[in-house]
Amino acid sequence: MLIPALSWLVVIELLALIVFPLMRRALPTAVESAFAASKVAGLVLFGVAAWGANWFFHLALTPKSLWGLLLVLAIMAWVCQRKSGGILALRHDLAQVKRVQCLYLGLFLFFLLLRSLQPEIFWGEKPMDFTLLNALIRLEHLPPQEPWAAGLTLNYYYLGFFIFSLLHKLAAVDSALGFNLAVVTIGAFIGTATLGVLRELGVRASAALWGALAITLLSNWEVWRLFWFEGQKAGFDLFWASSRVFASPAFSEYPLWSVLFADLHAHVMAIPVAVVSLGCSVAGMRYVREGGRLELPLVHGLILGALFGINSWDSVSQGALLLGALVAAILVFHTPPALRCVARAAEYLLIAGLAASLVVVPLRASMGPGPELHFGWVLAEFNSASQVVRYLGLWIVPVGLALVGLTLRLSREARIHYLTFACALVVASVPLLLGQVVSQQLQGQTPSWTLLCGLSAGLFCATIAAAFSDLSFTQRAGALLFVAALLIVTTVELVFLMDRMNTIFKFYIPVWFLCGLGFFALLPGLTRNSGCIGRTVVAGSAVLSL
Repeated sequence: MLIPALSWLVVIELLALIVFPLMRRALPTAVESAFAASKVAGLVLFGVAAWGANWFFHLALTPKSLWGLLLVLAIMAWVCQRKSGGILALRHDLAQVKRVQCLYLGLFLFFLLLRSLQPEIFWGEKPMDFTLLNALIRLEHLPPQEPWAAGLTLNYYYLGFFIFSLLHKLAAVDSALGFNLAVVTIGAFIGTATLGVLRELGVRASAALWGALAITLLSNWEVWRLFWFEGQKAGFDLFWASSRVFASPAFSEYPLWSVLFADLHAHVMAIPVAVVSLGCSVAGMRYVREGGRLELPLVHGLILGALFGINSWDSVSQGALLLGALVAAILVFHTPPALRCVARAAEYLLIAGLAASLVVVPLRASMGPGPELHFGWVLAEFNSASQVVRYLGLWIVPVGLALVGLTLRLSREARIHYLTFACALVVASVPLLLGQVVSQQLQGQTPSWTLLCGLSAGLFCATIAAAFSDLSFTQRAGALLFVAALLIVTTVELVFLMDRMNTIFKFYIPVWFLCGLGFFALLPGLTRNSGCIGRTVVAGSAVLSL
């Protein structure tokens, strides 16, 4: 097991180093954020390159051909880094490189130890995932064939399995062992990508490291409620119940739950890729405000295109977050002239859209017709404020208290501009207006007005913080992450896409990251601005959260 694991790690490191010069130009804020993103982007972009080489140029997906493609990409990276100093820059920032490597390898070994205690591939969706993985490992030419019906093309978002099948071929690892190594790698990728986003937000290094560990390894409050108040014993039943917080049949996982359950499913493989996309959206706000290199929208577009093929739900949420980030950058962070910021945002969208289409259009053609898109108002199975807090309270309770404290202090000091106040009221009215629309269509069950009022209050305070120019970019961006999270919660609690279960399941996972990232970006500054009582209450809430 040692040699295959080392081979697996070496291939991932090679891919990360190859893509690092590109990521360094795309994310120039800190070497740490670019190097952390390279871990995930290296594997994803190589997968996209191999997929494109086979689709457009009929490159055989054999180990020999894949190593040849990797050599070509390595030469291109070397030429690029000679001009930009990409790889050589690592020598001057060894402390940041060591921090990323220690986190990545530490999480890899941690999850490897846990997975070694029960490596069997059974139950859940593992048998289906293992079948798809093996089918993609045997694949030499696209499109992939349906493993359960000979002669038919696979009609499923298969790119995640395709990407990990390439890693199996390059590392020469048996699929049974590689299945578990893939799950372990996803866990390590989640923590590493989260560290990169926190550093892109401007969170200081030590806080970013703790934040990455917390977002990856902490459970929701439902675990503690069941253990302390329901008397449920620690074990699988408690673990399973912690993901069944919401009204049945809806449920939602959190990162630690997903990695421990170990389904190599589409939504799990998409998590670290979506986190990298979120980091690019944060960098996109700087792009609109200050300008930047075209490599950023190019890479972001390719990642969004890859998400469409890995788990299409995440391409919807991350595409919406990109659009929201660019609009927020124009409205909140713009510097005169405003037209220049609008032009940069349009340029970003155009390049990212074209790059994404290079992946999405052929993928859509190869997968065949998908299910018919449908959506509508939720008419039953509403969640309560208690259920949302039990899932997200770890992040939203301390930050919510701090935001209320900041808003009250600014109100007393008359430091809220009337335009800011008006905009905050408009944003805060969204949950109440949508709730009223849904209520008019119901005859019995109604949405939780306690939840909608709480979302409205949170949106008001977070919008005030985002528009408060005395706060740093890190804190204001953290407030915007909370605005995005609360708007997503509002939407999925009142509107369904395809069906109610998947709407809750697929959209609450990115909300976990938005709230967790916003917590570590926003809370330190807010506790200094909310007075003595606010600091005491927030500190007590944070301790109880842990």
